[in-house]
Amino acid sequence: MEMETMTGGKQPKAVSFDVGQFEPAVRSPTRKCQSLENKPAKLIKHTVRLLKESEAVMFGHEQCGYCKKQVDLFTQPTNNDAALRGIYVNCKEQPEVCEGVRGYPTWNIAGKNFVGLHNVSDLCQIAELALEDKDESLPPRKSPAKATCQLLAGDQRKLTKHTLEMLRESDAQFYGHERCGYCKKQTELFVNNTDEKNPLGGIYVNCQNDPDKCQNISGFPTWEIGGKTFVGYQDMKDLCQIAELAVEDKVESLGHR
Repeated sequence: MEMETMTGGKQPKAVSFDVGQFEPAVRSPTRKCQSLENKPAKLIKHTVRLLKESEAVMFGHEQCGYCKKQVDLFTQPTNNDAALRGIYVNCKEQPEVCEGVRGYPTWNIAGKNFVGLHNVSDLCQIAELALEDKDESLPPRKSPAKATCQLLAGDQRKLTKHTLEMLRESDAQFYGHERCGYCKKQTELFVNNTDEKNPLGGIYVNCQNDPDKCQNISGFPTWEIGGKTFVGYQDMKDLCQIAELAVEDKVESLGHR
């Protein structure tokens, strides 16, 4: 049995990843994770604690090479083979727990899925922000982006239209490849929910035709939004929130000049 990876290919032919190229998917006001980036052992310990507190789950499979690499990022620096105990789910042994998982590895953190191989620093920041959102003792984050995207979540066509507007305004780029199955699924998510003939025109970069524009891209699909990189398939609501926050940051930065 060959496992499909996030690139859409069979495992032996999957596109390789350079985890050092993957940039933070979210911002953490505490900056604790970033302060530990040069201290691997402490970063891993802190990240594991945050992942457990946020009830994170990593779905993997014995036949998935990227799953092994993901586990190695936590276990090799500290020689602790049990670093992900209570977090890692082996979908070969527990297939009933993994229904709906589209590819391996998949992280589920605070109800959101992150498909693909991620470095420890990025997972740390994702988990840290998840805990901040979960902590009801903190004042709620007033974000028009979050509110607007949630408001439109029940109407996929309106959500798609708004997301496209925000992606264009934030100068977002979507890097894909013709041999990437998830790139096709990502494109179809837009095409199937809008009447535009080419909804991703000016946003999509075909790395098979324009390899020079993709020299720093380590996996497909990859989104670049607001100066940050997001590797893997993203659902429309998440893209909406990411793009709107990027636009907000852009407006704020212009206002401080």
